[in-house]
Amino acid sequence: MNNQERRYRLRPSVSIIPTEDVSVWEFFQSNTRRVTRFKVADSILIDMVQQLNQATLNELKEKFSNFPIEKFINHLYENGFIEDYDIAQKINNHPFNRIINFIADYLPTHESIQKFDKIQNSHVVIIGCGAIGSWVSQLLCQNGVTSFTLCDPDVVKRGNLNRSLFFYNDIGKKKIISLSETLERANKNVNVFCSDLLITCEKDVHDLLESSGKIANLVINCSDFPNVDTTSEFISNVCMETRIPHIISGGYNLHLSLIVPTIIPGKSACFHCIQSGLEKEIPVNFINKKSYIENREI
Repeated sequence: MNNQERRYRLRPSVSIIPTEDVSVWEFFQSNTRRVTRFKVADSILIDMVQQLNQATLNELKEKFSNFPIEKFINHLYENGFIEDYDIAQKINNHPFNRIINFIADYLPTHESIQKFDKIQNSHVVIIGCGAIGSWVSQLLCQNGVTSFTLCDPDVVKRGNLNRSLFFYNDIGKKKIISLSETLERANKNVNVFCSDLLITCEKDVHDLLESSGKIANLVINCSDFPNVDTTSEFISNVCMETRIPHIISGGYNLHLSLIVPTIIPGKSACFHCIQSGLEKEIPVNFINKKSYIENREI
């Protein structure tokens, strides 16, 4: 389609809010909680944005010939405030339309489906399939990811049922097997490689990444044995060496379970930089009190 014949519309996640200054309007993206202010020459332009789908770009240029309307619309489009009307209809009919619409808050609409396809075809390695790993894998699966490596040597115990994605009938089964069955029920297209390898050193991480025969696009550490700091360090070391984005998470002393930094090699702070920063913030009475031995039977 000729660009001049394209129609646009205000994105569903965007609200236009007036300010005390009648010439300044806020564009609020509710998904990402971002606010951008625009100073407009005439409030009629705001009315135009709210009714974009009623006219083509060429018709708008004729109607608003006193304004650089094409430049204004291109700016709104590139920043995710408006979207191509025809592409929006395709997204609305997509089974993962909510995910794609969220992605479109960060980039132009025509790129959002392609980016979602990239996410859907990514291979995610999850180390530790307990209270964090089980839920993380389920949520990723529900959001379209179809390829996983699940790593955990443990079996489901009664004590896992109150915080993990397991059920009474799973007791005694390997966590990786039970979880893979759950993911397959959530998405018939999912492909899961299971490993019961106990990660105790960097070589184990290398072996795990090679065992599935697939290139890992993301590694998520949800393991807390022997402790989160230890597993995070050698997993991060390997991921930095192999240039794989990774997320450090885990359960701390059976009290807190959380997802923490996302590390992108060469683009973000590394694990050691983060650790160094955290150590500067440790209260004096906590120094040298890290737990290296934990009773995991509690």
